[in-house]
This record gives sequence, C-alpha cells and structure tokens, in this order.
Amino acid sequence: MSKQEVILCKELENDLTHAIGKCPHDKLFILTDEHTHRLCLPQLQSIPALENAAEIIIGAEDVHKNLETLASVWQGLRGQGAEAANREPPAIRS
Repeated sequence: MSKQEVILCKELENDLTHAIGKCPHDKLFILTDEHTHRLCLPQLQSIPALENAAEIIIGAEDVHKNLETLASVWQGLRGQGAEAANREPPAIRS
C-alpha cells in the first residue's frame, strides 16, 4: 500500500486544484454522505477542477458505512467508467 499525503488547506480552491493536478486521472469522483452532500458540496461546486466530477452519495451516519455500502460505491464507480489507478490520491483535510 502506498503512503498518502495529507494536505492542510488554507485556500480550499487553490489547494484542491493543485492536489488534483498532481494526480493523473481521466475521471474524477466525489464521494459524500447525505450530510456532506448537503452541507459541504455547495462550497466545492464553484471550483473549476471539479466541474466534471461525478458524485457518489452514501447514507449518513455510521450505520451506512459498511461493506454493503462499499460494494455499492465500487459498483457506482465501475458504472461510471472508473478505472484502477497505480497509486492513491492525496488525502485532503480542511
């Protein structure tokens, strides 16, 4: 397993755009739960680097963060044309 980079954001749009630019990709996905979809995603929608990103939404609360949900996320990724990458993207924390 490769090591992840943690990025502490001071300017979300610039830091996120830079992090995305460092990761080779042909498609971009945003995984949210119902709460982060409602509360956080509106802050990201104006960022040009994310304009073509597909969103996958899972149920809120820990009860929905299980193997069944993981399987549905993988199906959603495959269904939207995701391909396996050779390395993990950096973790973003704000």
